[in-house]
Amino acid sequence: MLLDGAKVLYTPKAVPQLLKSGWHHFAFSLTGGGERELKVWIDGESLTFEQADRSSAGVNFDEFRLSQDFEGLFKGFRVWNRGMNDREVKENANWWVRSADGKLPKNCLTEFRFNEGLGDKVASGGEFVETIVSNRISSTENPVWYNLNHAITRIAVENEGSHKLLSDGTYEVMMLHGFNSFSAVETSFGLAFTDAKMTIDGVAVENPSDVTIDFSKNADRTVEVKVVREDFLGYNIAQTLKVKLSVEASAECKLLEVTAKKNDNPGLPEDEKITVSGQTVMLRGAYTNAASVVLSEIHVSPEAKLYYKETEVNGSTLTLDLSKLALLKVVAANGRSFTLYNLQIAREQTIAWDQALSSTAFSSVPIALGATASSGLPVSYTVTPSENASVRADGKLQIARIGKITITTLQQGGDAWMAAQPVIKELTVTPAPLTIRPKPVSITEGQPVPELEYELDGAQYGEGIELFKDPKFAVERAADDYWKRGDIPLAARSYTIKPVGYTTPYADGNYTVTLVPGQLSVSGAAANYGRLTVTVQERGSSTALSGAKISFSGMVMANGRQRATTYTGTTDATGKLAVTLPVGKWTVAVEKENFTSNQAEVEVGSSPVNKTIELARLEHTVTFTAGEHGALIGTTSQRVATGGAATPVVAVPEKVQAVD
Repeated sequence: MLLDGAKVLYTPKAVPQLLKSGWHHFAFSLTGGGERELKVWIDGESLTFEQADRSSAGVNFDEFRLSQDFEGLFKGFRVWNRGMNDREVKENANWWVRSADGKLPKNCLTEFRFNEGLGDKVASGGEFVETIVSNRISSTENPVWYNLNHAITRIAVENEGSHKLLSDGTYEVMMLHGFNSFSAVETSFGLAFTDAKMTIDGVAVENPSDVTIDFSKNADRTVEVKVVREDFLGYNIAQTLKVKLSVEASAECKLLEVTAKKNDNPGLPEDEKITVSGQTVMLRGAYTNAASVVLSEIHVSPEAKLYYKETEVNGSTLTLDLSKLALLKVVAANGRSFTLYNLQIAREQTIAWDQALSSTAFSSVPIALGATASSGLPVSYTVTPSENASVRADGKLQIARIGKITITTLQQGGDAWMAAQPVIKELTVTPAPLTIRPKPVSITEGQPVPELEYELDGAQYGEGIELFKDPKFAVERAADDYWKRGDIPLAARSYTIKPVGYTTPYADGNYTVTLVPGQLSVSGAAANYGRLTVTVQERGSSTALSGAKISFSGMVMANGRQRATTYTGTTDATGKLAVTLPVGKWTVAVEKENFTSNQAEVEVGSSPVNKTIELARLEHTVTFTAGEHGALIGTTSQRVATGGAATPVVAVPEKVQAVD
């Protein structure tokens, strides 16, 4: 862009390509009246610029400044008072237009050549315009003039560690330690002239910025690079440079091991041998005189050198002042790489743990452990036995079961601190209280009692009833009379679900268990249930028979499917037993000691059904006996009712042994 102070006047329509390092020719042409047109050529290639805004029209170019300070970056410039075309710009790019007698061509107002020496004049049109005055004119590090003969501006070699210019002018590249691929080395050259020609050992190079060189062709791994730029501003410029590849010595610069011996250091109970793993080396022994600590058997990387207070350590021992931080420096064999190490004596620290821990009930709530180290470093905890408890990531104690727990607090040391003396506490975990009660149950008359579910109040980890001993709850029909599965359905009323055989709380795992009764509510029967009353009496006398066992067998709908079911019950003092059953066919079987058994088919409907079943008393005894050489198969002594028949037996002969 073209600037008038801080104001942008012209900007390029397209972003120009980034220029490579080296010498370049720039030409500017400003033409037109009120709206001036700016053209720019770079190395003969034109760029089109446009006005930044309308306000830049008619700018007065009384002063045209190329740079604040030239600093040798310009070889010259000239000014014309007419426009120039592309051909003219290219033709004049690499030539001075002033003739041998110092005259300038028509329309060339001035031509400055910045190639004079110390004290020479900068000339234009044969007249002295300015005199060069500089204290840096002959400086090799920061000269005013850039030497045109320096055609090579940059050399970059892959895997290069460093480089230097030898006294004979050879450019030596030091490759990183271990490098050995000399036959194909990727190299990039920067040239001062875009159209210069380059050869390596006489072979033309097509692309100097990306070239692979074989340095293995000769023993000293050297190639000759030549760059030529012909006829530049009247000069033929050439530079020849030898480039040599060498390999750096090892870059390893580690402090590997040091030893402080007890015989050299008062107060040290045992030799302290340290294998160095980082750049901070911590001595953890008890040193009486920290201001004079003697180290021996100091090992560093092969060929590396050790320095203390900028002085090389040559002896087998080194005395350090470790009352404060000491700094050691290990320099690699290549002389370029180094590592700094801090040495110091670790300080003592203690653990404070005033927390009262002796006994606590089993709980899922983690316990915060409040130990702290005087160093401010975090403490850690170990727990034994590990099956009783553990320490969480946040440092809290998580109890797993009852019993005695030993907790050890540790601070292993680190940074500038020694390990602290562990602190140990014991904690006894006692059983937690747990209450088990059946959940409330509601059924209709005729339905069996479902499997009981339980509420556990105090289960720390959400344990279920399956993890505890069977609490043996049952529905109490009367004092010490409990409904069992298979008994006839319960009559409509409220019942207590009580723990059978339970007297006092008992231990179970991590808990002290208390059993609490629950409630069962039986409401009136549903529409598909009916009432059946069975009366059992003695045949012939109509005497009511109490204590007779009655079984009711039929089909019951359970979980969406019909299932064969049998209920049992016992007649009361009046010989009766009433039961509510699902409507349908039921087989009623009755039996009682010293009476015959009997059964009947009953159809249970929505209206009450009464059924009387008679049993005959077994009043007579029938005895079967076998004759001589015979035996009986069957029951030989049977009781029968009057008019009844005994069950037949079979008589068989005894085995007879044959005699010849």
